[in-house]
Amino acid sequence: MGKWGELARTGFVATCVAIGAATAACAPAVAQGPIVARAEYAPKAHAPGPMDHVRPTKMGPALAAAGLDVRSLPPIEQLSPAQKQKVMRTFTESLGVPCVGCHAEEQFPADTRRKRIAKRMYNEMVRALVLRDGAPVYCDSCHDGTMYMLDRRDTAKVTRHMSEALVGQLARVDGRAHDCSTCHGEPPDYHMLTTWKQTTAPDIVPIDTPASAMVLSPPLPPSGPRIPADCGPHSEDCPLQRIMRSEVSIATASDDGPALAAVLERVARASPDAVWTWETISRAGATAAQRGDLGEAKKSCGACHALYRPTWRASHRTRAVP
Repeated sequence: MGKWGELARTGFVATCVAIGAATAACAPAVAQGPIVARAEYAPKAHAPGPMDHVRPTKMGPALAAAGLDVRSLPPIEQLSPAQKQKVMRTFTESLGVPCVGCHAEEQFPADTRRKRIAKRMYNEMVRALVLRDGAPVYCDSCHDGTMYMLDRRDTAKVTRHMSEALVGQLARVDGRAHDCSTCHGEPPDYHMLTTWKQTTAPDIVPIDTPASAMVLSPPLPPSGPRIPADCGPHSEDCPLQRIMRSEVSIATASDDGPALAAVLERVARASPDAVWTWETISRAGATAAQRGDLGEAKKSCGACHALYRPTWRASHRTRAVP
């Protein structure tokens, strides 16, 4: 272990540099040049995570010691160097890893894949979410001392856990409805961690308010009116949303072409208006999935969402699916 690794191991260097290279623009991140080459830190081997319920954070006092309110955290790039040190100590405790779990041992300021993930997790999830009862959440709320929190051996089990815990137990701080798109985006990227590793983490940008004050907002997806506003923790009150979360998401996440084709055929029959191209788009996606073209099938989902999702949310959420 080199000099920096030894300092990190003993706790004197608690990630004293920014978590990721700052981007000069506020546009979506684009692929950058090669990041620093290093041997990845491996925490105990990639063991299956426990997939427990989301818990209220225990990091409030540690963050308060850094002059931060766990209920209203600024973006990572807005923290002072002293605050970053304290915040990153909470990362190491929450995930049970040393500083070199994310930092390159001999090049602490260098960009790494895990720094990219950590920055986006903090900026775009931790700051954006609370428990449904309003209790604050933080990295430890899901990770609870372990880097790997999911049991990826069973895709259906992971999807159910995300539906019941990561959606069902949480709410967005902006008051809008929380669903898969809060984390996975729209259209959803079910391999978002791989995507994040390949792109520099974007900065959170300031937005002008009518009072001309600058407030910092996570880049959450836009949301139209939803009637009813809440489909229940397991989407049981909105039939199509239940199918999307329990069947479509499992098929797409596991690249199961036949299963995706079958469920898209069902979705095609749910079109509420004969003049909509919903049915045509969905059947085209089903055909693509059946022949094994999962990329094209997923594009059909995005196309249908772009055209009809706002109207569906506002007027048809309780409509039965044949």
